[in-house]
Amino acid sequence: MLWLISANPKVYNTEKAFSELNQIDWRKNASYNVGDYIFIYVNRPVQSIKYLCKVIEINVDTNNIINDKKYWIDSSTYDDHITQHDFIRLQLVKTLDFNNLSINDLHEHELIGNIQGPRKMINENNQLYSWAKYIIKVSNSQKYFSEALANDKVLTVPINGTLDLIEKYKVHAHPLKGGYPSKKTNFIAFREPGGIINDIYEVLNTVDIIPDEYLIDDNISKYIISRKQTFGFSEENTQYRFYILNHYIKLQPSYILTPNPQGSKYINLNDLINSNQNNQLDSNYFQFWTKFEKKAFENKDYASIFQKSDTLNRANYLVSLNDNDKGIVLRKNSENNCIELYIRKKKEIFDYYKKNINLLESNLYEKFNIPKQSIDDTSVNKKFILEYPYNNIDDETFINWAIKNCIIIKKNIDLLDKNMNEYFETDSIEDDKLKKDLSNIKKEKKHFEYDDKLSPKPKQKEIHGIKVYIRDKQKAVNALNHANYSCEIDKNHKVFFRKDGITPYTEAHHLVPLSYQDKYEYSLDIEENIVSLCSNCHNEIHYGFNAKELIKQLYNQRKNLLTKKGIEITLEELYQYYGY
Repeated sequence: MLWLISANPKVYNTEKAFSELNQIDWRKNASYNVGDYIFIYVNRPVQSIKYLCKVIEINVDTNNIINDKKYWIDSSTYDDHITQHDFIRLQLVKTLDFNNLSINDLHEHELIGNIQGPRKMINENNQLYSWAKYIIKVSNSQKYFSEALANDKVLTVPINGTLDLIEKYKVHAHPLKGGYPSKKTNFIAFREPGGIINDIYEVLNTVDIIPDEYLIDDNISKYIISRKQTFGFSEENTQYRFYILNHYIKLQPSYILTPNPQGSKYINLNDLINSNQNNQLDSNYFQFWTKFEKKAFENKDYASIFQKSDTLNRANYLVSLNDNDKGIVLRKNSENNCIELYIRKKKEIFDYYKKNINLLESNLYEKFNIPKQSIDDTSVNKKFILEYPYNNIDDETFINWAIKNCIIIKKNIDLLDKNMNEYFETDSIEDDKLKKDLSNIKKEKKHFEYDDKLSPKPKQKEIHGIKVYIRDKQKAVNALNHANYSCEIDKNHKVFFRKDGITPYTEAHHLVPLSYQDKYEYSLDIEENIVSLCSNCHNEIHYGFNAKELIKQLYNQRKNLLTKKGIEITLEELYQYYGY
């Protein structure tokens, strides 16, 4: 695997460390594997990719950690850092001295957001993302990409009665004894009778335990309970290796391993995904898509809309949206014939589309269905699916149906996006207006206290045809008063006085954004949801590198207060509202 990670020069002097050491130990914050390559982006003031490293060890013995304390800006934090984390060892491959590997260059090549946590550079189809292709090209690192692909192995194992449990809990287990795989892997696939492999799973973590001794209430324990009631555990008082999984890709058509061995077998990820061994098994697919191409491209208006996908299976066509956040896929397979609109991680887009699904369905005869995992937030790509509603059809009628509806859906998306942009812009304007209204408030002597009274949703007003929720200035004043006009990230943060020379200047921030009010029965415009922030922290929570840490701190301070006011929200949901 290839990775892109970030280094903070305000915390660690990476440049000096690499100039004096050929190897350094790095915090293990992802499922790295020996042989992976990592590009390191250095944050402000550098803001560019500077190093390419190779992972040569993934579980560094704490007694053999490379002592790099002198490179820490605040060396007093070094000991805690070493004792609290696991580490990998990086070998410097080369230093990259290119002016065109800045964050702006990457944004121009479709990188979204800032570089914070680790990012995989290879997508689920073993293709480089656009921004990753750019990095490889500029840094002349094609051979490392090829080597990384060759290093990725998929553990394939025969499966019998536990596949339903695996799919439900995203957990797999086998005894730790001779004859069972012992080498840890990043990917696993399950061979059904006949050697058929339908899906590949990413291994997020492994835990070696005796099932009866596991006491934590999580998906592993749920898997254990369900497995005892059905398939059972063949070995008592024996350690099992439990794999915590994430669905990686569905193979269409399925891969068939022939001959099919009784035990486990490793296959290159690249070979498994891109194999052409089953071409003869899906000739009907080829015939169908040949017909589709002829129909779709015989009209020049159609030709500008439909395009072959280079990231999805060949039995799919994409509708061109020129949008990184969403896409339309046309599917025809043995399970269903449908048009699928998927939203890539952008929860606010999915929520807005769901709320305005009548506009999405405008001029369509069929209604969209939304998979349960999209609503439950258990899938990365949120989906709206328009099923082909007729039975016993020939290819021609499905092709005509698909082309017509794809064109309509594309037009509806354009309208929805225009409305959505106006909605969020108007909502932002209302936040700015509240900020201005609070600029001349005066410090009140009487201290405001919270109560347990549930508050109804605030009223709405219409601005240029867009409905937004009205902010109550007094509630914001009360919230600032309750915080004694200090910053709730750190009350010692320096603030200036307002024009009256008495009232400290802090800004009111809705922790759960008011733009998500429709998701809640009770008001978000309440004192318990409004935090007092200094100007610096308020800007950092919107635009800063450490925004997630600030959000987490405020969430932990407020979650019980919010629950009392009828606002149930998890930290992950809150992160999604802020675009993480």
